[in-house]
Amino acid sequence: MSKSLELEDGFKKSCADFDQNALELNHQIKATQEELQQHKKKNDGRIAELEGIQERLKNITKKLQETRAKHKNCCGLIDSSSGDEERDGNEHEDADRDKDGKVEGS
Repeated sequence: MSKSLELEDGFKKSCADFDQNALELNHQIKATQEELQQHKKKNDGRIAELEGIQERLKNITKKLQETRAKHKNCCGLIDSSSGDEERDGNEHEDADRDKDGKVEGS
């Protein structure tokens, strides 16, 4: 009978160890879940902040486009692709040429 009692004691000890390990693992799981929730809340806050920034950027861009359009209308500016086809962008270079045809500063 002593063999049977030893097996029973071993089984009880094994069950107790298992229960203790299970409790420790459950505590770790709960702590990890809480940590995950904290990180999720922080991330959600950051996402909301970024969405707000993105919305402000859209509004600023829209205002800039409206202001640009008003400025063009106010000052009578036209699109750079129309008119003045004869210009080649060398008007400043021509003004810098001396009487020998050399460009100043060269």
